Amino acid sequence: MTWTRPQAGSQGRVTFICFEPIPTFWQAINRIYKSENWEDVLVDPYLLVAMVYESWYQVVDESTWKILDQTREIEKVTISQS
Repeated sequence: MTWTRPQAGSQGRVTFICFEPIPTFWQAINRIYKSENWEDVLVDPYLLVAMVYESWYQVVDESTWKILDQTREIEKVTISQS
């Protein structure tokens, strides 16, 4: 993906290469691309890296809560059988 500043004569350009991005990353990219502040990426390209970490955090957080919910159900069954 390459982001270029649309004004004539400007030199702002960022190229970001990401192999097999997770769906939440694409959602984050679309949010920033459609926002009024999308040019912030041209000033600070590391915002894209932060978005990758944020997307992975969301996936890990959701997975953790799913496992916690399943464990909680197992604990309820085990305690009721005691």
